[in-house]
Amino acid sequence: MPVVLFAYLFVAGEGGYYQLRHRDRQMEAFRVDIESTLMENERLRLEVQLLKKDLDTIERIAREQYGMVKPNETIYMVCIPIDLTHSRRRILDLPDRGIGAQGIQDE
Repeated sequence: MPVVLFAYLFVAGEGGYYQLRHRDRQMEAFRVDIESTLMENERLRLEVQLLKKDLDTIERIAREQYGMVKPNETIYMVCIPIDLTHSRRRILDLPDRGIGAQGIQDE
């Protein structure tokens, strides 16, 4: 009986094999999360530096996010159909023009 109790405690008890394996997996997941967070922090640190000092980055963000333009500049917006797959199929599947899904066919 003591052998069975020892085996049970070794495998399933507090500090047993399964508990240790579970903790090892948790620690590895935490390490991955920490590494990912450190990389994200470094990316954000570089972005902050660019936003403070790089005029091209500042201009790009002003244009993209705030719609700012230079004096005497004209903006043209291109509208793309919402259902691109359906529109693309209609354009590419015109057999009378020799155009298929592969592009223009040789005649």
